[in-house]
Amino acid sequence: MTINGRIITDTAHPPEQMIEVRFETEGGQRLGYAYTRGAGEFTYSDNTGQVGREQNLYVVVEVEGFKPFRERLNTFGGFIGQVTIFLERPNVAARPAKSGGPPIVDIRQLRAKIPGKAVDEYEKALKDSSKGDYSKGIERLERAVKLAPDFYEAQNSLGVQYSRLQRYQDAETAFARAKDLNPNAADPLINLGVLY
Repeated sequence: MTINGRIITDTAHPPEQMIEVRFETEGGQRLGYAYTRGAGEFTYSDNTGQVGREQNLYVVVEVEGFKPFRERLNTFGGFIGQVTIFLERPNVAARPAKSGGPPIVDIRQLRAKIPGKAVDEYEKALKDSSKGDYSKGIERLERAVKLAPDFYEAQNSLGVQYSRLQRYQDAETAFARAKDLNPNAADPLINLGVLY
């Protein structure tokens, strides 16, 4: 069995080093691995047939500076198809200035009043997403932005989750809203670029 895939990051410049892509059982036993080349593409050829027999096959990527990625692959009928992996950086409230000066934070984000319930929904959505339950994560993020329409992080994360489920029109809307909420942030523009 051969598995082809690509890693996409939410940064303008993906990591320059080769990235290890692991294939594991549900319990974490390593079945095999591949390394990225070129534009984040990878190919894994399983000569043992072990991957094809595994019912609950997971793809795992761990890169410094990004959230760990672990997602179950659909192995229906022994066919996997193309695998796309989205790596996200941890959310931060500020980014360093280009000149090496103090961090830059958009003043609108400091003034935004985000209710605690919206923050709770956002945090639960991140946990759901890390477990691979993107649909539930989307539901929680939609509740968060309904409670707090000015919640930049929730809008941007909602766009990422929509992209994962190939809801591209919804993703574009969420990224555009995130860009409007925080015009100094690069992430929504990068995400729109990846989406297009």
